[in-house]
Amino acid sequence: MKIKLNLLIVPAICLAIFAAQGQKPQRFDQSTWQKAVVHLREGNREAALEQFKISLGGKPDQEMTRQAGRILQQSEATNQAEAIYLWGRKALKEKNLFAYELGELFQQQLKYREAAREFARALKQQPGRAMGKFEELSLQAGYKAVAVLAENEVDAETDDGRWLLGELFRKSGDYQRAWHYHKKIKDGKRLRMAVGQLAAQPGPDITIAISVIAEYLEGERVDRIYWEIKLSELYLTKGDHQKAEKMLISLSDKKIPQAQLDLAGLWLRHKNEPRQAMALIDNQKKYWPDSLKIEGDFTVCLCLMALSDWERAGDKCAGLAEGMHQPKIKQRGYYLLGEIKLARNQPDEALKYYGQAARADQEGAYANDALARILLISQSKTDKISDVELLGRAMAFKYQGDQVRAGKTFAQLADSGSGTMAGDLALTELAEMDFVQGSFNQAIDRLKRLAENTSDTITAANAYYRMGRIYFHQIKQKKAALECWRLGIIKYPNTSWAEMMRQEMESGQAQ
Repeated sequence: MKIKLNLLIVPAICLAIFAAQGQKPQRFDQSTWQKAVVHLREGNREAALEQFKISLGGKPDQEMTRQAGRILQQSEATNQAEAIYLWGRKALKEKNLFAYELGELFQQQLKYREAAREFARALKQQPGRAMGKFEELSLQAGYKAVAVLAENEVDAETDDGRWLLGELFRKSGDYQRAWHYHKKIKDGKRLRMAVGQLAAQPGPDITIAISVIAEYLEGERVDRIYWEIKLSELYLTKGDHQKAEKMLISLSDKKIPQAQLDLAGLWLRHKNEPRQAMALIDNQKKYWPDSLKIEGDFTVCLCLMALSDWERAGDKCAGLAEGMHQPKIKQRGYYLLGEIKLARNQPDEALKYYGQAARADQEGAYANDALARILLISQSKTDKISDVELLGRAMAFKYQGDQVRAGKTFAQLADSGSGTMAGDLALTELAEMDFVQGSFNQAIDRLKRLAENTSDTITAANAYYRMGRIYFHQIKQKKAALECWRLGIIKYPNTSWAEMMRQEMESGQAQ
């Protein structure tokens, strides 16, 4: 059995270093060390272990003990390597000594409980390396299993311990348990990072993110305004418009531009108060940064559309589309011009603006939507001219905030254009309206119909993804959600939505 030369000459090097530094080395017998190496070559592992112990003496040097352990480990004498580390720990009377090395040995033997215990000990002296090892263990045994093991071993009275346990539980999908540890972190920067990660998770029930931020804001926070705005957004997503409005009004009174813009958007979209929204923007916009001024202009355009003031809305959007702006802003302006023309039952004009939107920024956020609108109108004009008219009326009612008439018209279009892109759009809009109104079962029925009727695999896969999320997060039917995602993956395995459904299943099964 061959052993690398550099490990054999280590004792001599260590002694030379001690001498150069004027230090008195621990008693060390080099000839006995060489006997240990010979025993290893001959395959006598226990004899080698005993000779290493004798060579190191009663108070062994830590680094030389590590070298002995490495030699034994590289010679596949795993049990003996473990034994010499434990012997060295006992001889030096330090219970956490050689924890990292022992953890690696146990990890290689798939002894996860023992490895977790040793890496937990190493956390105090080598936090970065120990955390990396817990990550490796989790990839081998699973985050949930390792989180439970670590919970029994890691010192949760330190910030490193709290961070580690919180991260293991977060990655396992147990966000409540993760916050139990993260919220106790003393270091402000690390605590803010923990809150950001938990609030940004794609999978968890939104109520968890809300509770995390709300509890975080109970203390004195330097980033309070940021998180209050984020919390108001989550309340809006959840449908709790009253709480969102209360927070945004308070922030608006403090002259926070983003809150003022968000409040105007809330009044427009959720309270159908376009005049009030426009008045807020007109009064405050001059104090806003340029980026928010542009967002304000787009919101004013939507307000004018809600008031059926199509001419002024068109002028506003034309100014954004044709002004000296970035391509992404011009694209959005052209897209809204297309929406205005479609709502006014001018499909040919709409096609022109959608085309300009698609060309303005081929990688932009509205490029695919513009192309989809072009295909949708072209298909509807070919199949049934009445479908284009229905689509225009439905979009007009939608932008005017007339949910009742928009719903009836989209329902007509869903029946008339079943299986076409117009019909798909109608069902998508109806499902979204049901979701916003809290009619979750009806939203699922719409999405089921969409998945069954559409000829587009991406649209169908997206429908399964959305159905699963409603089952899981709104109706709280975990089994139905997992089955929905499983079926969606089986039917449409090569779509980007299939990958999202796989991630949702992994997260959902962990909870």
